[in-house]
Amino acid sequence: MDGVQLTGKQKFVRLLPVAMLENDKIDCIKLEEHRGCSLVCTGLVGQGTSMSLCIACKRMIYVYELNRTKQRYRRVKDVSCPGLIQYISICNERLCVGYPSSFAIYSIQGDGAPVGKLLLSTSPCDSQLLFVWPIFLEFTSV
Repeated sequence: MDGVQLTGKQKFVRLLPVAMLENDKIDCIKLEEHRGCSLVCTGLVGQGTSMSLCIACKRMIYVYELNRTKQRYRRVKDVSCPGLIQYISICNERLCVGYPSSFAIYSIQGDGAPVGKLLLSTSPCDSQLLFVWPIFLEFTSV
């Protein structure tokens, strides 16, 4: 699977196999259960052995493993978020989620609470923000 597309008025996700470019008999795979989604992202997990797809719908993120089975995907987990999701990204096998005035980092493969969470304050020199810099540098250096 090499392409992910967010399409239509109801904003659903389509998976686009590369083979579609060479063979007109191959169709895209439509994930209709996530109508109204706002964001999608993909990334490698499992030390680069597996591709994950994350779909954000309001306050939920649905995590899928993309594979070579007939269905082409397998639902791995659902992540309930405390606020409206404005940003998602996979980096270093973690899911970074941005909300209004905060963000959290979740483990894609394990269960449980967020690995890190930060509420942004009005002061840019707030000592609470000091732990963000190592995380930020780790995410941006990849």
